[in-house]
Amino acid sequence: MPPHTIRKSVEKLGALALAALWLVLWPAALDAQQHPNLERGFAAEKLYQFGGIDNVNVLNGNVVLTIPIGMAYPAGGNLTYALTLTYNSKLWDIEERARPLPNPPYVQALPNRRANAGFGWQLSMGRLVPPLDPTNNTDLFAWLYVGPDGSEHVLHGSYLAPGPPTPQPTGFTRDGSFLRFRHLANNVHELDFPDGTIHKFDAGNRLVEIRDRFSSPNKITISYSLNAWQISDRFGRTHFVRFVTEVQDGVSVQFVDRVELVGFGGGASQHVYQSHIKTATSRAPTVARRYRATTRIR
Repeated sequence: MPPHTIRKSVEKLGALALAALWLVLWPAALDAQQHPNLERGFAAEKLYQFGGIDNVNVLNGNVVLTIPIGMAYPAGGNLTYALTLTYNSKLWDIEERARPLPNPPYVQALPNRRANAGFGWQLSMGRLVPPLDPTNNTDLFAWLYVGPDGSEHVLHGSYLAPGPPTPQPTGFTRDGSFLRFRHLANNVHELDFPDGTIHKFDAGNRLVEIRDRFSSPNKITISYSLNAWQISDRFGRTHFVRFVTEVQDGVSVQFVDRVELVGFGGGASQHVYQSHIKTATSRAPTVARRYRATTRIR
């Protein structure tokens, strides 16, 4: 076979190999965002029907309930903070699980693993989810920010190995939330929000500080003990979110037990969560799963 014919054959094989690789990777690239039918919380580019405490995502039918826990606290300048209990009717995490060959994979539905205050309910100030985390199903190699309302925001460009610490943003959202991600020393990360606040996360990806970009004394600090969050501000107010530990899917999980807030004039107010535990049985394979089915606040 002449050399030029061999060269053309090799080029064609190379082109076919690249095309095959693209066909394999293309679905994964499309899956960089959570599927719209499964989205929770609020998204800037989506349409909602708003009505009091309940709001409906017109596209996927998800019902979002938001209940303020206590009042909003000013922390100096334009910085305020508050706790909000949020419910999403998209109750299940849908996963595809592999089985030993020749058995085909199966799809399994798990109760929302981020719900910490009842089935579908969560109390959060926001959290950072690293790549390869079992609950990060949107992008294998990017960090994920989960808002207090349960919405997920992929931080594009924040790869598995972020490189050396830098004060410059290394990741951005593309969903209209305008978040910027930075990787700092000692595995600390920061998120810049469009309202001028900066959220700081420790090496365990827990929120430890919210501060005003334009006035550093104006900040909120969050510290963690075995079964409690402690939230403090510059005015000496200290609030607690206390948890109980229970076993779910063979793993110890913390659920909100009560919230202790500073009220007017330094008085204390307490919100107690009474949840009833139920057991659900799923198929393929059959597994008994315990979850907090109902929540009552008093």
